[in-house]
Amino acid sequence: MKQEIAKINPSETPNWNLADLYAGADDPKIDQDLSAAEQRANAFRDQYTEKVTSLSAAEMLTAIQEYEGILEISYRVISYAQLLHAADTDSAAVAQFHQKCQERVNAITGCLIFFGLEINGIDDAAMDALYQDDALRRYKPWLDSERLMKPHQLDKEIEELLHEKAVTGHGAWVRLFEETMSELRFDVNDEQLPLGDTLNKLADSDPAEREAAGQGLSAGLNSRIRLFSLVANTIAKDKDI
Repeated sequence: MKQEIAKINPSETPNWNLADLYAGADDPKIDQDLSAAEQRANAFRDQYTEKVTSLSAAEMLTAIQEYEGILEISYRVISYAQLLHAADTDSAAVAQFHQKCQERVNAITGCLIFFGLEINGIDDAAMDALYQDDALRRYKPWLDSERLMKPHQLDKEIEELLHEKAVTGHGAWVRLFEETMSELRFDVNDEQLPLGDTLNKLADSDPAEREAAGQGLSAGLNSRIRLFSLVANTIAKDKDI
């Protein structure tokens, strides 16, 4: 027996409750948190640049915990901005908020790039000696993960440049693709549907509905094929470079 798929009214679908993060895009706590993270990131860079390879186990533990604290604040903000944007990709105000958060968090994490690079500058014997400290050994999985990238890391200046360009480079093309997809409407049986509703109809119990959805999806995507090809080719070339 075929099971009917429940018809969902978009107006009745639940929304994410993001109140555990922030009260809204205008919550003053967001700017306060970003400002605090910026200050801490700058102080962290001033304190530890070109000193990481000579840190004792206790000093390394203190540095990692401060690094962790800065990232926790930064990632809380950007996670909130990304979830808010994902829930309302059509809102220009939300898109602007998301972009501003991306730029500020990118600047904060840019101050911290040196830390991972200098951790990879510690030779294996010295790293093994640091791991003898019980408290620091808690971070061994993360440290080992960071050091896996050692053979692939570039000079500090190049890594910083790539990081600074992330928002206006690869990230900008991804954003263009996502916003274009969110604006597209697909003609399914003379009804203009967004992507999510069109994809849902591909699983409809009625073969005619599935066929109409597939044709509408194909036609809608084909209408932007030149833009999507440009995005895909640019991201691929960016990764190649």
